[in-house]
Amino acid sequence: MACQTQLRGDGSLEVKTKATNRGDEPATNLQAVVLNLPGAIPSHTHEVLPDGQSIELAATAPAAQASPGRYAAIVRLELQDLNQFPLSAMGYAYYYLGRDWASPLVVQAQPFKLEGAGQLDLLMTNTEQKDIEAVVRVFYPRELRGDQGPLTVRIPAQQSRDLSVGIAKLTGQDNAVYPVLVLAAYELDGLHTEKVTEVKVTLAAQDNVFQRTMPWWLAGLAALAAWVAYNQIRWRRRR
Repeated sequence: MACQTQLRGDGSLEVKTKATNRGDEPATNLQAVVLNLPGAIPSHTHEVLPDGQSIELAATAPAAQASPGRYAAIVRLELQDLNQFPLSAMGYAYYYLGRDWASPLVVQAQPFKLEGAGQLDLLMTNTEQKDIEAVVRVFYPRELRGDQGPLTVRIPAQQSRDLSVGIAKLTGQDNAVYPVLVLAAYELDGLHTEKVTEVKVTLAAQDNVFQRTMPWWLAGLAALAAWVAYNQIRWRRRR
């Protein structure tokens, strides 16, 4: 999945998403949704994408009045398998209005292993010479859910702040890796900037008590069978 943005002459924003089906069966009902624009802007729906083939989906957002600077488009590709089971993928692309300004904000998160539900910990470092007030939003694939924000974090110059958000599994597969996108935005000296950080979330395998204790059950059954056989032999000898 790859995303690309283009500002049109009328000020509208076109977000293109290229999706390739790398599975071994067709994907159905594909749609790209730009999540962080007002109303969540969807593309058209592509009914069937055979395995090994690609498709480009485009979503168009109307012109917006905003401060000059760098902006991001957060895209979730939504689709289904042949059994209509919901799946998704995440991507993003930057664009700028008037003047590009790459965010010097540093957002860090370690790869995260999720067991049902937990807290995603972020470390945000302000490398500016001035204090900033960052607005943080978090975007999830359909397989996960969690705190979305917006959350406001004030970070003094040359300092760091911690931020934790709740996250939980919905329909994801055990041991699969899912990207969560963290969008941090702020303005300084009349310029706007946005920073997207991808956090990889691995779903831990659910504990299966029966499978974990199966060797003990088998050993117990074998001992019971041996005890029954032994007592049957003793009973026959007594007869």
